[in-house]
Order: sequence, then structure tokens, then C-alpha cells
Amino acid sequence: MEGYTILIVDDEPSIRRTLGIYLRSRGYRVLEAGTVSDSRSLLKENRVDVAIVDLRVGEESGLDLLEEERSSGGAECIMLTAYSSIESAVEAMRRGAYDYLTKPVNLEELRFRIEKVLEAQSLRREVEALRGRLAGGAAQGRVVAASPAMREILVVLERIRDRDISVLLVGETGVGKDVVARLIHEMSSRKDGPYLAINCATLPDELLDSELFGHVKGAFTGATTARDGLFQRADTGTLFLDEIGEIGAKLQAKLLRVLENGDVRPVGGDTVARVDVRVIAATNRNLEEMVKEGVFRQDLFYRLQVLPIHIPPLRERREDILPLVEHFLCDLRKRLGDPALDFTPAARKKLMLYDWPGNIRQLQNVIERSFALHRGPVLDAGAVALTDPGPAEGGGISVATPLSEVELWHIQRVLTTCDGNQVMAARILGISRSTLRRKLSQVVSVPENEDGD
Repeated sequence: MEGYTILIVDDEPSIRRTLGIYLRSRGYRVLEAGTVSDSRSLLKENRVDVAIVDLRVGEESGLDLLEEERSSGGAECIMLTAYSSIESAVEAMRRGAYDYLTKPVNLEELRFRIEKVLEAQSLRREVEALRGRLAGGAAQGRVVAASPAMREILVVLERIRDRDISVLLVGETGVGKDVVARLIHEMSSRKDGPYLAINCATLPDELLDSELFGHVKGAFTGATTARDGLFQRADTGTLFLDEIGEIGAKLQAKLLRVLENGDVRPVGGDTVARVDVRVIAATNRNLEEMVKEGVFRQDLFYRLQVLPIHIPPLRERREDILPLVEHFLCDLRKRLGDPALDFTPAARKKLMLYDWPGNIRQLQNVIERSFALHRGPVLDAGAVALTDPGPAEGGGISVATPLSEVELWHIQRVLTTCDGNQVMAARILGISRSTLRRKLSQVVSVPENEDGD
């Protein structure tokens, strides 16, 4: 394990010392930080392979550091906590933690978890190296393209691989826009530069401004140090802006300036930095209609959609469903160490005929949930964990189905697709979250303390 660097982030010196001594004895290079701020400095100055981060670091949250590393493609994180609770474990994993351990830490268990992370990283590097050696369309193996629609998209990407133009990816939630964006980067002349991605719908405009453009020290409460934004960190590479239709007017103006002349002005700063970044944007909304409604700048729209690419929903390219099933099965077999995992022909038919309102993301979730809930290794159709067969079990919607029942069924279907996230579900349904809660409260009790789930 020599040559790998582990960062320990914990406000208790005794824990840092104990873990540090043990990991150094195993041949790792170890860095230690007692605050999240110190850890950011170490991450900026060093290549870190794995970060072991306490859930609470003094008054700071280790989850904030976790999200920063995941959004920037940085170190994998193993979270630690003194509080063994399902809620904190779920939150950590939901926000991108690779693994999760409770205190007091079993050192041998920690060593095993770290080795699993490094093995996964090594495998990814080997796969990338292999793809890089393949002639013509090196990164295409990442995208399943059995359908004519997806094959045509690959043809388009091949044609523009040497043209450094802005691309706008349009399609429903979960169709794989992020995968296509990374493929564009890997096929381009910028492939050796950084690739960074952010979902613009996950942050309010004030935080998104700082995340994209950086900030100077003292720009706002909590800005104790200056920090580069994603545009500066993506210099010479590619920045993927998902859900671009969610940004407000002020940020639209700043984004237009970057696209026009490469100028980036950090929050609270007077100086302008020049960057060389290719922007790939994505949306599940109709930006053209938003331009007509006056909520999205027309000049920015034209700058973003130099090359618009529509990615069809999975129900319109059913030829991709079974190859995707096999792709996710292969991944699951490797992760669980069980090469016998499979579906029967009847189960595959059920997967093939389903409409997949949540597209590829929902398909992957259903496959993983099915094997989590049922004993394998081979699952039949009854074990496929689809949770929304329709308002009339076995019969679906008919002309006799009351409108209120159809509406409720669709709301529940969208909520299932969004893993219960009410903010995302309301956006897909085109209603406010308060309206969604009111409709749900007519039939179920909705907790009042939910923050987005």
C-alpha cells in the first residue's frame, strides 16, 4: 500500500494519533487535520486517495467536506461517527460517502474498508487505461447504445470530438445526461484536463455563485479564506452544469460573461480571472419556453445550445433496457462478489416492458433493490421490486378510474422515482412543494420537519 495517501479529519487528537500510527505502520502516507478548514488546505496541496472524516468536526459538519470532494471528483470518503444511527448512516451514504464506520473504530475493519476503496480506484484506472488504448471512440464503452437513437448520438459526438463548442444536453431526469457529458470530455482534446460537475438545482443561488465563481476572504459570513470556484478549478478542462434551467437571473448574467470572454469574478472580489473552460450544460426543462416567459436569458440560451443533443427517455429506446440490465448486473456481481446473480427470462421481460418514468437511474435502483430484498442468486419476475404497478392492481388506468385516483397514483409514482425527495418531485410535477404536501396530506400524514425529502 506504499504510495497511497490517507487524510484523517477528526477534532480529537487521540483518535488522529491512533489511526495515524496504525495506518503508517501499514505503509500509508498519512495527513491529519483537526478542522474542516485545515483539511481543505491539505486536499488542495496534496493528492489524497482516501479521506477518513468524522461526521462532526468540532462545530463543523464532515458532510460538507464529503460533498465538496464528491462534486469535484476528489478523494473517496469513509465517514466516522460516535453515534450509531441509521439516519446518519443513510445521510452520509446519500451524500456520497464510499463507506461508513462507527466509533470506537476497529482498526482491522478500517484497513479492510480502505483496501476496498483503493481496489475500486485501481480497477477504474485500469479500465480507463484500457479504453484509452482502444482505437477510435475510446470512451464509448461507457455508454450503452444498442438503440438507433443512442448510436446516432455517438456518431454526433464522434464528429465534434475535435471541435471545442458548447453542448446542451436535453432530456428527462435519469436518462444519462451526466454520462454523456463525461463521454464528451473524454473524447475531446481536453481529456487530460479536469472534469468537474455540479447540479445547479441542489444549491440556492447565493451558494451556487460562490461554488461556481469562488469567493474572497470576508465576502460573507463564514468566508474565512479565499476559495477558487469550479470555473477556475476546471481551467483547461470541462465543467458540466446539470439542471442549468434552475439558476436565477444574476447567475445567468455571470455565466454569460464567462462564456463570452472567459472572465470570472469571485464573490466579493474586484479582480477578474481569465479561464479556459468548455461548458456542457444539461436540463430537463424547455429552455426555449423559459426564454419566451422571460425567466431565462435568450443570449445565454443561444450561447449554451451551440450544439443541442436530445437524449430520449428509456421508454423510447427499449433496445437499451436489457443491455443496461446486464451492465448493472455485472457491476453488482463484482461489488457483491457473486458471479451467479441474474434474472430469469420472465423477469427480464418484465423489466423490458416497464415504462421506466425515472429512466436509467430508476432501472439501476430497482435492480439493486430487488437483490437487496430477495435471496438470489437468480430472481424471477415476482422478485423485481417495481413499486408502482398502477392504481388498479393488475388492471392499470381505465376510463372508469376517478381523476383524483389517477392524480394520486402519478404523484406517488413520481415520488418513488425521486426516492421520496419532495423538492425534486414537485419540480417534475410542475407544482410547488406546498401544493404537493397539501395533495399528499389528503390521504397520508406528511411530517412537518422534512427539508427536501
